[in-house]
Amino acid sequence: MNDRELQDEIIRYLTEPAARAVPTTALAPEQAPRAAHFARFLARRYYRDRLGRSFRYSAMLANGNSHRAMDVVETNEFNRIASSEPMGSLAAAQQVGALAVQHLTPSRDEAWWPALLDYERAHFLQTATSEYTEAGEYPRRGASALCRQFDWHMPELLRRIKVRDAISEASDLLRPVTLLFSRMHAGRIFVMEVEEASAAVFEAVDGERNVAEIAELTKMSSLVAEQLLQSLREVGAVV
Repeated sequence: MNDRELQDEIIRYLTEPAARAVPTTALAPEQAPRAAHFARFLARRYYRDRLGRSFRYSAMLANGNSHRAMDVVETNEFNRIASSEPMGSLAAAQQVGALAVQHLTPSRDEAWWPALLDYERAHFLQTATSEYTEAGEYPRRGASALCRQFDWHMPELLRRIKVRDAISEASDLLRPVTLLFSRMHAGRIFVMEVEEASAAVFEAVDGERNVAEIAELTKMSSLVAEQLLQSLREVGAVV
């Protein structure tokens, strides 16, 4: 191996459980157990950081109790995920995000609490997923991109949490909003409110439909569909 090949082999060993399941020439036999231990440390560090960033609004409401999203990295269930899914994969992010929501759900009983956790889980998918969708012949969704309709007006709810406004009686926020979550190849994350047409185009993208077929399915002109697709490309929601 040259230096680059050796480096790539060690990175695979540390980040991919499947690579640790077979012998490697990159490490001496006595080094493998230490590397596996370090791989678990890396996974906890990686996901703790991203859980802290994405579940920060629920953390603001924790009121000193022990319920924080990042606590899940110390559980046996997290160890199972880290031992079976590659670090940074969408599959791992989906499972860790679901674990965090499960951990936090009993913390509060306000009607808007599940929506807040769903928002933070969607954001976490962007921060914790490092894999990308390869460009193809037809438009495809970004690996972690998703579009969600919330019954609660999330931008205003998040603002109130941030400035510590009273939200115990938040029935005035019970109005729908559709948010698009996406991640650029360079790592920049977008969360934005989108209108019905953009949401419809995003949902129609499946990697098998061309622009004309997307336009027909969404009942809009090909020109409008292409313009909306271009807007979605600019934020990494479509490639």
